[in-house]
Amino acid sequence: MLTGIVIDALDVARMDRFWSEATRGRTDGLHLRFVPTAKPKTPYKNRLHLDLAGGPDWEAEVARLLTLGATRVDIGQGDVSWDVLADPEGNEFCVLRPGHPGVRADCGLVAICLDVAEEDRYAQSAFWQSRADLRIPCDGVMVLRLPGLFC
Repeated sequence: MLTGIVIDALDVARMDRFWSEATRGRTDGLHLRFVPTAKPKTPYKNRLHLDLAGGPDWEAEVARLLTLGATRVDIGQGDVSWDVLADPEGNEFCVLRPGHPGVRADCGLVAICLDVAEEDRYAQSAFWQSRADLRIPCDGVMVLRLPGLFC
């Protein structure tokens, strides 16, 4: 069973503080762990990213996250029902708007998303299905939903 995610960080304390505040401590037992690295994030989109629920006032939630140190980013998402932001070290994450399928308004972290190449989809699906509930909604992005994590 998946219990945590390890994320490289130039400033471990800052990243831990940001994500603790960004999720309001609501990760339903999934541990976000930051480990020191000397290498900054590459300019390429991360294969794995987190989704947060924006709640009924998602615009205020996005503003709160920007105040915490997030920035808006364009990864070519176009017109979608979420906002794409990056944490203080450039790791992308999404803030889902109200009405996004399966998301209650009062949640923090709601999903872990993994981009999967078409040719790897079957192997990745089999691997993650054995460890967590998942679905592949579109565009090769697997959404990992852990027991209790997705609202």
